[in-house]
Amino acid sequence: MKIRSAKIEDLKRISYITRIAWGKPYKKDGVINSFHEVPNFAEQFTDKKLFILVAILNDKIIGALRYEFRNKAEIYFSKLVTLPSARGQGVGSSLIKKLESLAKRRKIKKISLDCMEEKLLIPFYQKLGYKIVKKVKHLDHHDVYFSKKIR
Repeated sequence: MKIRSAKIEDLKRISYITRIAWGKPYKKDGVINSFHEVPNFAEQFTDKKLFILVAILNDKIIGALRYEFRNKAEIYFSKLVTLPSARGQGVGSSLIKKLESLAKRRKIKKISLDCMEEKLLIPFYQKLGYKIVKKVKHLDHHDVYFSKKIR
């Protein structure tokens, strides 16, 4: 598997993988989200407000991780997605580790993210060293906020 920065021509495939990944739960009893793409997704990418790492296997993108620079000391990542057929093979972990490597090179001090508690991904992020900062209860779900100090 190879990890690289996304190119403009990758956006259609990334959007497709996101739709597929979000349409199927990560765990048997997980929450199924309806897919929604950020309306100005391509524009944000072109304007360098949004960055994306992609995982490639056999010349096909099988996963992606979107991130943005919150400030000079923090990266926030979102929409970590893997094709259902590639789950459990280290794709997500590899994308996160690549992001952490990038953060170290740029002297970023912290990476943060949030996810729905109902997606049952808390142990995954904790295994990678992310700590829960807070949980926020909503009417139909709970958001869990994580961060990790980069050294």
